Amino acid sequence: RISPTPLPQSTVLEQHRAGVLLAFGGLYAIGFITKVYLLRNHLYSYTTSVDEYYGNLATMQVLNYVSQFGTLALIVATIERYRHGQDQLWRVLFLAVLISEVFWGLISGMKSLVLQNFLVVALVSSYVMRRLNLRWFVILFFGLVLIYPFVNAYRSALNSGDVEVTSFGRAADAGQIAFSTVGERGSTAGDLWREGLDRALERLDLLTSVAQVLSLGSRASMVKGDVHWWMLPFYPFIPRFLWPSKPILNESGRFTAALGSGNLETVGSATAVTYLGDLYLQFGLLGVPIGMFVLGVVTQWFTNRVSHSVKSRDLFLYAATFLFGFPYEVDVFDFWATFTKVLAILYVVRLVVYGLRKRV
Repeated sequence: RISPTPLPQSTVLEQHRAGVLLAFGGLYAIGFITKVYLLRNHLYSYTTSVDEYYGNLATMQVLNYVSQFGTLALIVATIERYRHGQDQLWRVLFLAVLISEVFWGLISGMKSLVLQNFLVVALVSSYVMRRLNLRWFVILFFGLVLIYPFVNAYRSALNSGDVEVTSFGRAADAGQIAFSTVGERGSTAGDLWREGLDRALERLDLLTSVAQVLSLGSRASMVKGDVHWWMLPFYPFIPRFLWPSKPILNESGRFTAALGSGNLETVGSATAVTYLGDLYLQFGLLGVPIGMFVLGVVTQWFTNRVSHSVKSRDLFLYAATFLFGFPYEVDVFDFWATFTKVLAILYVVRLVVYGLRKRV
């Protein structure tokens, strides 16, 4: 409700704007510094050394989440940019943080870290504008298809050992190798488009993973790990340095080994066990409708929060949970452990950015 006296209302708005701006800067700075640290220590995303990762496992599980604060800053900037379209400061900040996060996504070698930035803008802007912002969804689709050949070539350069990405300069070298590799193939634009489209459809075809789960038979016991459901309330919140024997969530690696791609120590990739497939694997046929019903209730609750007039604080929570709280390729325990941890972190971050909810 607008205050009947313009001066106090203006003061409140300025104080709110300054608070959000300060929190935005803090989120971005923390995320940026963390990613620089990870990059320099050979621990950033696909550029990570496996030996270094497991040697710093307790620290990495914290730093990986903190490094995502840059994306949270992008969510805040997108909300403010589209809510206050004439505010030049937020326009500049929005563009700057978007370019920065796309840049970091390209360095990471992970398609998802590049494309999630465009998904953030498409999702948030559509809710603020109360209509589908097709421009950003089109960019997201074409980006998903066109980025595949280059990211795969970039990963090949990293896997070959020709270059180790531990700085911006080394990342530029790896990127140049990737572009040269794609160019040397002599592929036309149509060839690159078909390759990217085929790879994108293969990646999104998770029903194949579900079928592979159904075909395991007696090998299904190989996939189940050491975690138990009674651990769920505290598993996400106890750091590994306080719980040295904390089970490692690597069901996708065990699933790959069960499919015959080597043993768990030598397997170099992970196969998506999927939420749906793991429901069947862990609980049988009855577990599928029960597990999907629980998931449906939770997602509907979040959807109801943004189905009418959307407040910035609710949209921030919805968009961030949409991105990080629903990892569709992981097993059931990992899914709910991730969701619980992400939600707890987001409530704290939202409190810092937007303060307490004002009741009228």
